[in-house]
Amino acid sequence: MIWDIAVLVARELALFAAVGFLVGGIDDLAVDFAWMARAIRRALSGRRGDGNLGSLETPPHHGRFAVFVPAWREADVIGAMLDHSARQFAGQDYRILVACYPNDPATVDAAKRAAASAANIHVVICDRGIM
Repeated sequence: MIWDIAVLVARELALFAAVGFLVGGIDDLAVDFAWMARAIRRALSGRRGDGNLGSLETPPHHGRFAVFVPAWREADVIGAMLDHSARQFAGQDYRILVACYPNDPATVDAAKRAAASAANIHVVICDRGIM
């Protein structure tokens, strides 16, 4: 009796899983068919995709941009990261804003040391949301 119930439950669960796999597979198959249709259409039209990002032009930078860096317990790495970022952005109109917490003095000190060497790096001490 108990064995028959267990077999019935197992069959129902297997049927449920099979239907789930079928529904999940149908949407994957639809994506595959859409990709194949696009590939065939491109092949028949003679168009080729470049596929090479190196051939794209570098977009012009319009105006100032900002990078926001939340920092919590980052004293060991924040200085090197900010120095590297300043070197990478050299000659561009940027501002790096480093958000630190007042109860993390090691990170605040490391960020302030890095900010002292670059005019575009600003340390912001958050007075709310202290962790």
